[in-house]
Amino acid sequence: MVEGHRPPDKQWHERWPEKFIKIQPAGSGICSIAHYAISQQAIADLPPDQPKAQLLFAIKQQLCVVKIGHNSHRNYIANEVKHLRLIKAATEARDTPFFAELLDADPDLEYPWLATTAVVGHTLEDFRVNLSPRVHDAQCFFFHLFIQLSAALCFLHEMQPFPLLHGDLHDENVMCDFRRRQDYEGLPNVVLIDFGSACVQDWDVESMLEKETGPYHVGRETCRFVQLLKAWGKEGAALGFVGEIEEAFGWEMDAERCNCTGLWQRFGRLAVEQRQVCATAEALGIVERALRVEVLDDAALIKAVGR
Repeated sequence: MVEGHRPPDKQWHERWPEKFIKIQPAGSGICSIAHYAISQQAIADLPPDQPKAQLLFAIKQQLCVVKIGHNSHRNYIANEVKHLRLIKAATEARDTPFFAELLDADPDLEYPWLATTAVVGHTLEDFRVNLSPRVHDAQCFFFHLFIQLSAALCFLHEMQPFPLLHGDLHDENVMCDFRRRQDYEGLPNVVLIDFGSACVQDWDVESMLEKETGPYHVGRETCRFVQLLKAWGKEGAALGFVGEIEEAFGWEMDAERCNCTGLWQRFGRLAVEQRQVCATAEALGIVERALRVEVLDDAALIKAVGR
């Protein structure tokens, strides 16, 4: 969210792309507002006279998220589209479930928009609230978060020809996806969202400008990742794990020394082992109950498709 700017005008909420039907809010900020939606074409392709349960399942399979940018911050949508396209091109030959896929966009309008695959789940912040007060009884998720977010950030930071930085890493920009797939049974996949502040780190340009900020920027994003982990690692094995990271990279997490690749190489195997140890039936049950809080309104889904 960007501070110090005027609030959005009413037209912002009214500029909706006609090819999509709005269903319900998915999130908002000063720069943009997002809704779960379904395309007009997907509605036309739904079989007629389906039982309600089958219809709901079919609708959920076709959901997307449409984000509309406010005109005074329209560059954020354009920037997100640009970098989601880079990610899409880089992921074509690799199985990377850590990012929503860009489906459609028009970043050149007064109120630009983009559409991505829907991550139907909770933000990391909301998931933590749902877990409370049993956050520390689900330490398997702490190690799972380290494993999956490390993989996502390593993918971005190792992109060629230049690293890509997310630029706004915090717990409201990390989603817990329990619907599309689970790479570890009983735990949600972690998905990074909101690339409006993303940037590509061009080492050659920095060298020409006699700057050497690239490693620092990669390191700073890695340090933010570790700070995010600390909120989940305050007891038991997770606390010890965070302590080992701080001991290895400095208690103040020196950005010049810190990078996700080095973090994973040093601690990845231990995280995988600890996840397995901590993923007891009781712990997985705590996670499952916290994820059971429904995000979608079935009545809104049915109404959106006119059934």
